[in-house]
Amino acid sequence: MPMFFWEEKVSKVASFFRGKVGVDKAAYAISREWAPAGVPRGEPTESGNISDGGLVTYYDAKPGNKAHYSADVTIKALNDTKQMIDTAGGYDVVREISLSKIRG
Repeated sequence: MPMFFWEEKVSKVASFFRGKVGVDKAAYAISREWAPAGVPRGEPTESGNISDGGLVTYYDAKPGNKAHYSADVTIKALNDTKQMIDTAGGYDVVREISLSKIRG
């Protein structure tokens, strides 16, 4: 279930959906969890390089590593998802609905 990842694995995503952190922080957290996700412009990679916002992976220390998509794609997906969550009543409402379906 995605909420496990949002809350336990990449908590900045849940915080973004709750309006507690900005989308760039959530996108940066995603880039640190999933190598194919690009690092947002101005954020450091694992080796200390600063991302230009392109196909820069957080895990750039290994030659040849690159992201499969830019941080702009992640940011758009986060914003679109937040809009859907907000339309459905907000993160906590969606979370409770999802958990109630699992519980049966």
